[in-house]
Amino acid sequence: MTYGHDASGKHRHRRARALDAPEAVFADDSVFNSSEDRPHGCIRLLLAPHVDHLFDRGFISFDDNGDLLVSGGMEADVLAAWSIEVPRNVGVFNGDQKHFLAHHRGHVLLAG
Repeated sequence: MTYGHDASGKHRHRRARALDAPEAVFADDSVFNSSEDRPHGCIRLLLAPHVDHLFDRGFISFDDNGDLLVSGGMEADVLAAWSIEVPRNVGVFNGDQKHFLAHHRGHVLLAG
């Protein structure tokens, strides 16, 4: 999912999983419904596929300071099986990413 932008050059590291293999991560902007709403490359999050899956379905998100947020509906066994450590901080996000994540927390992250 690149939509014509190279998000990989705009991130110091892959969030949530410390991967150094660009072919194994996605630039996530799937919480937006149309191309007009879709952000430019600097706000996409590079996520490993299993983390992207949980993020897209609202099981996890991040606060503005980079702390991993886990929905109450998320099974701890899944996080453990996929080696997702909680608590976890992935680093502070920039202003555009914070806006993107606020949208995600308000419209996608599952309550629970």
